[in-house]
Amino acid sequence: MSAPLRKLQLRKLQFLACVLVAVSVAWTDQAMAILSVDSFVAVRMIDGPNGLLSQTGGITNKGDLFGMERSTWPDDPNDDPDAHEHFEAPVRWLRSTGYQGEVVSGGNVHLQHPCCGGDGENVAVMGESFWGIHAGVIREANPHVTVGHSGFAQGVGSVDNWYGYHYDIENDVLTWLGSAMASGGNSQGLVVSTYSNCCGAHGGGYYSKVLDINAQGLDPEFEVHKWFPRFFPDDVFPWDINDNNVIVGNAGSLFGTARKPIKILPNEDGGWNGFDYVEMDTLLSGAGSEGGRLAATHNAVSISEGDRPFATGVSTLDDLTHAVVWDVNTGTIVADFGLRTTAHGISANGQYVIGSKINFFAFPPRTDPIVWMSDDDWQTWSELDINAEIFDAEEPPPGADVWESFELINGINDDGMIVGLGVPNPFMEGQNAGTAIFLLDTQELGSVLLGDVNNDGAIDNLDITPFITALASADEAAFLVDFPQGSYSAADVDTSGSPDNLDITPFISLLTGQGSASAVPEPASLALLAAGALMALRRGRRA
Repeated sequence: MSAPLRKLQLRKLQFLACVLVAVSVAWTDQAMAILSVDSFVAVRMIDGPNGLLSQTGGITNKGDLFGMERSTWPDDPNDDPDAHEHFEAPVRWLRSTGYQGEVVSGGNVHLQHPCCGGDGENVAVMGESFWGIHAGVIREANPHVTVGHSGFAQGVGSVDNWYGYHYDIENDVLTWLGSAMASGGNSQGLVVSTYSNCCGAHGGGYYSKVLDINAQGLDPEFEVHKWFPRFFPDDVFPWDINDNNVIVGNAGSLFGTARKPIKILPNEDGGWNGFDYVEMDTLLSGAGSEGGRLAATHNAVSISEGDRPFATGVSTLDDLTHAVVWDVNTGTIVADFGLRTTAHGISANGQYVIGSKINFFAFPPRTDPIVWMSDDDWQTWSELDINAEIFDAEEPPPGADVWESFELINGINDDGMIVGLGVPNPFMEGQNAGTAIFLLDTQELGSVLLGDVNNDGAIDNLDITPFITALASADEAAFLVDFPQGSYSAADVDTSGSPDNLDITPFISLLTGQGSASAVPEPASLALLAAGALMALRRGRRA
């Protein structure tokens, strides 16, 4: 790089450092997380690779999907939908390919199990077959597939007493975890299993555990922690884990339905101690107290990221379920969405909760899919009924006419993309009967998420260093030397044609305006990162 150009780049970074220091004094730490019909550019139908009925377990922050397509039984070449209940073939839909469905990880080799008419002589072939992935659409009721925000799915496949698995969606890497009912996981490869197996077709013993895909060779393989049953009201059922290794779930007797919501905190070594857990509030608890005092059906099923994580699930009052949000640090309920509501999951940034509620104004009464949203740490919140918002709009987004209704939501990412199951319009030519996957998309396909310079699907502190590198690079090729998986064009925040100093201010706005309190770096970190980049550049200049 020539001396004048080098000097220009140095001035850019000096300016960036000044802006970051200024931001450290006064900055906004919350996103505008409120969605409306105007937030969606399209309603997309996600088809299975063979045109058969498909289901999915959720959506990543990059917009990728993982799920399954209905497969044929060996003795049913016509695939009679009344002949079986399973969706066998594992399928991924990558946003980078325009959601072209792809059967992955060895495809589907159906193994007939005694429970479903088989002779039981077949055995699971690791890496070559999924069996009975099922829908996985409601985590607490059917936790067979969950898709994490960071790009990994966990679930249950195969036969022979249920094998848990961890699946890297983007890279098509499948890791079988052995006997487990995997219900959630984090980006570091830790997977929680609610109870390994118990009784009947799930036989083989009972206990909950944490598995680590990086700890192959343990005995049992991958197992790093376990909670044995005590057959008292404090048996542990972990449901989800975040990147800080905080676990949420419930505790209660294996033989009853009474549950209390819990959190399990890591110790100084990042592991977990014995049977230790901390009860969180229920709607039956005293206000402001940490810990449910009365037994009821309460369950925390999903946790967000960050140093102030939120969890969502249900708490029962007067025998009626309420979808709620917990501040995990304090264990207190910070949002109650009312009676006859249910929550299924929370986004990584903690600003969106997906679930459902009973609509008694419809005839006959029906269950409507709902998104609850907050941009102020759940001090206040808004509600989005996607059926009413989309189908009653004067100008619904393109693709809405293909659908008759949306039945449920099973995933939402930090950009507000919503995935779930809907009923196609029977009057649309070529539409099959039954449900199909819908995607309420907030971005055009092929568009660049401006500010996401490290190309991980989110705008956060991890984008600062690659953004600075993009400004200091002579061109895209030079940038890709340091960040081969990065997005040079995402650094061109003002869309002028190339990254330059005019992108600095809008980039800061994205960091402080679209990130949540958990996603945006501390003010001191902003200044330190900029100062570190400046020092590195000056060292390079002297060299």
